[in-house]
Amino acid sequence: MRVVDIVQGFLDSGKTTLIDVLIREVLSNETILVIQTECGECQLPDYGSRVKVVSWDWEKGFPLTEMRKLVLMPGFNRVIFEVNGMAPVEELLDSLEVMQRRGEITIGGRMAVFYGPIWQVMGKPMEDLFRRMALSSQGFWLREGSNDLYNFISQVQPKGCKTSGGEWLSWYYSTVDSDRYFPVKKIAKAAAIVVGMLLFYGFLYLKI
Repeated sequence: MRVVDIVQGFLDSGKTTLIDVLIREVLSNETILVIQTECGECQLPDYGSRVKVVSWDWEKGFPLTEMRKLVLMPGFNRVIFEVNGMAPVEELLDSLEVMQRRGEITIGGRMAVFYGPIWQVMGKPMEDLFRRMALSSQGFWLREGSNDLYNFISQVQPKGCKTSGGEWLSWYYSTVDSDRYFPVKKIAKAAAIVVGMLLFYGFLYLKI
């Protein structure tokens, strides 16, 4: 099934650099469609026919009908969205989750790039945007990150997988596994509670 990844970050944070690393070091045997959603994005290198780059204006939002046309474009087994930190990523996730429920795609890694110098300048006045970006991601590349930035991510997304660079393969799959199995863990925990309650009431019934 086609996998869809999301890489978020503000302009010049390093989103394109991260996507390049993923394509070269993690997803080297896959055919990939990269969807860039803002003007002024850095250009990706030429990987030949296995990677295609298209554009989408995030100011149009991420309506389901249009996203299906893009994401299900034939010839690819993976899609990577490059998303501006100011874009309504929740709308994109809503559309992707509908497609996932229909069995059309699998949502893979939800990643964000936080660049330390940008955080130092914009972190306080734009904290809500940074927080929203963190809440909608599970993997974090902290470029030149300070202790303040590290602590911010840890508070907002304590189960997030953080890296300062390197070991990309293990970081990516840790991100995907954390994102994929966290809901399952919650369901399993709830199921265990229900089973425990049934056993308890069954025991009481036998006593009576």
